[in-house]
Amino acid sequence: MLGVTSGQRTEFDYPGGGDSSVQAVIDWYGSSDFLAAGTSDHLVPHQQTLILADALRAHGTRVELHILENGRHGDQRFETELKQPAIEWLEQLRKSS
Repeated sequence: MLGVTSGQRTEFDYPGGGDSSVQAVIDWYGSSDFLAAGTSDHLVPHQQTLILADALRAHGTRVELHILENGRHGDQRFETELKQPAIEWLEQLRKSS
């Protein structure tokens, strides 16, 4: 939720001026549109990811998208195949800010 508030004041902000803004989000099998249907993940279809990526791009947000082919919800391959690239991406963002 914090990743899509785009600096807008939310209930997650601290009273008295704390800021809940984030610089990056890694979303593994999160829901974004409950009316869409998808591939092997029967809990959260992969179209959820496409919908979120399209919406973020429409607002000018940089998106790097990796689809785990035939990935199931909570698939261990998220850890084995995508964890290290995700960490490296976050490190790049940290160094560039």
